[in-house]
Amino acid sequence: MRNKVYWFILILGFTAFSCGRSSTHRGRLLAKVGNANLYESDLNIDIHNNKDSAAIKEKLVKDWIKNQLIFNIAMKNLSSNEKNKDKQLADYYRSLINYDYLEKIIAHDSDTSINESTLEQYYRDNQKNFELKRNIIRFLYVKIPVETPPKMKIKGWIQHPGKENMDSLKQYVKKYASNFSLDTLRWYYFSDITKEIPILQDYNPEHFIKKNDFIELKDQQFFYLVNIVDGRIKNDVAPLPLVKDKIRTIIKNRLKTEAIKNMENKVFQDAELNHRFDIYMNKTQMQ
Repeated sequence: MRNKVYWFILILGFTAFSCGRSSTHRGRLLAKVGNANLYESDLNIDIHNNKDSAAIKEKLVKDWIKNQLIFNIAMKNLSSNEKNKDKQLADYYRSLINYDYLEKIIAHDSDTSINESTLEQYYRDNQKNFELKRNIIRFLYVKIPVETPPKMKIKGWIQHPGKENMDSLKQYVKKYASNFSLDTLRWYYFSDITKEIPILQDYNPEHFIKKNDFIELKDQQFFYLVNIVDGRIKNDVAPLPLVKDKIRTIIKNRLKTEAIKNMENKVFQDAELNHRFDIYMNKTQMQ
């Protein structure tokens, strides 16, 4: 709603601005429709450092022309009452001012921190809303060129990633690996992993995730060593770490909505107590 209001006012303002503003210091004339002129400064954006600046400018000019043509036709075909938008503009302006003010107050006054227990409770209560659309895994992964000096212990390090083995593995991959992932807490989409390990495209993802914990693959260029720590297939419930940011945003928006509603009610109640407004309707009419 806010975006629609903004663009509606912007278009009307831009049209009026282009028609009525003096051409002094407005830069180069870009287009003309009837008595309306569009100057370079009217675009009001910085596109000079953009490699697509010419295309962007051309689109803005064409959009302005289309808008101005429709505006001219509308002004000829609408009645005076239909063209009178003072009330709508006043309502839109008031809504924008109220929105910006409430956003500012809520941002200043509210505590937006959300503790882990709140996130976990929301996750437990709403798991049906966090169904996976894609297969995911957590894993240890090392990609080694085939000509790499052999190191038989690396398989053991990956299969049993204790602290000592992980320390050895980190030293090894920094020296020899073409790519690797040693963060066992991070979730990856299986389809993204197949881009890095093309040979995995030959496997059924669900079967691979369910049946494998360690796998060694090889093509003409690389060895791929993969230890699957955990996996979820699509339609399973997404793990909390994967959706935690989404939950935090949902809760913040809900708290903000509640805070705005409470503030509106408080303002109304205070004004009612201090007789700062009058209602010329009885309760039956208001209902």
